[in-house]
Amino acid sequence: MSNSALNSALSALFAHANAVSNRAGNVANAQTGGYKAIEARLSSFVSQGAAGGVLATPALSAAVQGAILQTPSATSIAVTGSGWLPVRADTSAGSELLYTRRGDFMPDGEGYLRNGAGQVLQAQAVNVAGPPVPVRIDRASVPAQPTTTASYAANLPANAPPGTVFNGGSITVVDAQGTARSFDIVWYNRTTAGGTLPGVPAGATTGTAAIPASAAGTVPQWRAVLTARTGSANGPESLAMDFSFGTTANVDAGLPVAVAVQSTNPATLSAASSAGRVTIGYGAPTATPVPLQQVAVEFGAPSSNAATPSQLGAPGGLTSFGGTAISISRASADGATAGTFIGAGIDAAGQVYATYSNGRIVPQYRLALADFPNPGGLVAAGGEAFRAGPEAGAPALSASGQGAFAANAGEASNVDLGDELVRTMVAQRAYTASARLVAASDAMLKELVRLRQK
Repeated sequence: MSNSALNSALSALFAHANAVSNRAGNVANAQTGGYKAIEARLSSFVSQGAAGGVLATPALSAAVQGAILQTPSATSIAVTGSGWLPVRADTSAGSELLYTRRGDFMPDGEGYLRNGAGQVLQAQAVNVAGPPVPVRIDRASVPAQPTTTASYAANLPANAPPGTVFNGGSITVVDAQGTARSFDIVWYNRTTAGGTLPGVPAGATTGTAAIPASAAGTVPQWRAVLTARTGSANGPESLAMDFSFGTTANVDAGLPVAVAVQSTNPATLSAASSAGRVTIGYGAPTATPVPLQQVAVEFGAPSSNAATPSQLGAPGGLTSFGGTAISISRASADGATAGTFIGAGIDAAGQVYATYSNGRIVPQYRLALADFPNPGGLVAAGGEAFRAGPEAGAPALSASGQGAFAANAGEASNVDLGDELVRTMVAQRAYTASARLVAASDAMLKELVRLRQK
């Protein structure tokens, strides 16, 4: 009996010592990002039909999420939910694939994204099939992208007097040589008969274009004159567009119904209109031969029919309703000049992207989260990373998994200091009591030995 008591007391001594050790580790990592607390789960074991002692089994609190904290780093990412970020200890494909919630990633000297524990983030390269690879930010400059489409939307007041002139802003396009060219837009009310418009004399050398005035009538007509700014490669070239707006209630009132186009220099600035678009053929005359490109300037609105991207008269583009001044809601174009690398970041969709001096944001990788049937079965591998142990089950990688991403954020340790200190004191008292039981059992055994020697 004394021997059984001694064994029980010793098992309790070791179990509570392990519990205190785990608590000490948790307290020490209370400020470690992505740390998951480990506790000793106690369970009894039976010896000779009676409770013979206690066992301590370490258990990972993988399901308990730490607080999500905002950070100033654009490459920091936090995971909300049950997903895990795949990482490797180094950049080699042969190193072990690990899983972590520590997302304080920063580019190293070679461009690899490493967290505070030095682990390299793994993700799917954009437009590349295959398993996740080490994330390495490409810092090379990006080439220019010539403009292919532009969009313009505004309301031209239908009750403006004939001859009214409005500044319509500007549209900047990038030519085939990667140079940004800006065109100023001026609107003239043409709802009048005969003659040329005030301020729009005829002649290619003036930088404007003259189109014969509209016939007498009440149909609102406006002319847009697009003129290359002074000093541009295209000099004084201009493009004039005459828009007619409908007046039939509940049919086309206030919507564009026709457009006519004319250029001062069709050789390098040509145009044609169709279905709400003015397709401009634009060239850079400094090059030989002139590298023409097509820019579709959208004046209508997107159509629900994929085969017809836009339609003249659809709402959302140009309109001519009542008002006192022009109201411009959109004047933009795609394309970009060449850009140099500025920095990198990770967004809430899990895209790792690079930013450039020309304003472009280029996705380079897409993060995948790993889900486990039993996250509690993960085995600690150090540095807030875990390996997929047999009890965790096989990981399933997906773009979202069972979690989501929080950009510019990191997950804090899930250690509750108050709870840890209380549990430490309980374990300490149990350890002290077990030590006394060991001493008492030892004394009883000594007494038994003494009695047998008599």
